[in-house]
Amino acid sequence: MKTKTFDCLRMKRAAQKMIRAAVAGMDRKAEVEFFRAGADEFERRLQNAKEAARRDAGDSGS
Repeated sequence: MKTKTFDCLRMKRAAQKMIRAAVAGMDRKAEVEFFRAGADEFERRLQNAKEAARRDAGDSGS
């Protein structure tokens, strides 16, 4: 029998709980800004990862 080392649903539920706590009491405008800032941060991190992958691919070709 396999031993489960990672529980995706537990991780998802924990993240949802943190988000609910973070936005509790916010009005609609503040909540939208909260999620927009998160999306912007995600985009920034994604672009940085893509640039790092391109640099790494260029380094291995030398």
